[in-house]
Amino acid sequence: MASSGHAAQSSAVGQLGAGQLTVQGIHLDGILDEPQWAAAPAIEHLTMSEPTAGAMPAARTTVRVLASSNAIVIGVVCEDPDHVHRPQRIDAAGPHTQYAGSPMQLDFGEVNDEKSFVVIEVSPGKPPRVERVPYQGAVRLGEWAGTMTELERDADTLRHFGFLKVRITLDSPVPDLNRRARQILPNIVVVDAVLPESLTGDSDTARTTRAAVAVAPLDQFRTFYQREHQREAQPETLTMFSDLYATASQD
Repeated sequence: MASSGHAAQSSAVGQLGAGQLTVQGIHLDGILDEPQWAAAPAIEHLTMSEPTAGAMPAARTTVRVLASSNAIVIGVVCEDPDHVHRPQRIDAAGPHTQYAGSPMQLDFGEVNDEKSFVVIEVSPGKPPRVERVPYQGAVRLGEWAGTMTELERDADTLRHFGFLKVRITLDSPVPDLNRRARQILPNIVVVDAVLPESLTGDSDTARTTRAAVAVAPLDQFRTFYQREHQREAQPETLTMFSDLYATASQD
């Protein structure tokens, strides 16, 4: 989301402060909720470069930077007074104009938003009285993080959400993770796998580890067959697949 005008740093160019970046702890989902972001120095007090150079923007922009020896991640939070989902007061529209926002949560960035409509009571000679009344019955979005075992444990408490985004911590890659998670909770719509750092880096050790834990083609076929036919593949079927795979690999 962009604020009105482009932001530029108001002070002279100087040294940029950065927080410590760890690959394991950063998830690129557009939400700066990891502890590293909170600990990183904030770049604030920005001004516009256009349309009015040096002027204060209509909304605040905050920039934080995380860095390691081989990577840099920049997080920008732009407050948008014209956000069509968020309830807000519209000062430019009149003495007291309120916008109710969307009647339901529309993306996972709004999981903590309480949706409401606005009742404004106006009486002569008195300031307006504004009351936000929560909507009832709207489908709620939810987020959850943990292991597959913990997902099974928490399933009953998560069923009341209309749609769920889950982050599942794994020791190694799991074939057909999406299907397995949705078998536990059909209301899951987004599944993110969180793997150990040894499987996510670009070092030679990480690449070797990924190769060592890679899922064998026969295991992938076995998972596919069980999903499609709702039963285990017969030994002769697995043997036929292995023979065909070996022949194709030679070609």
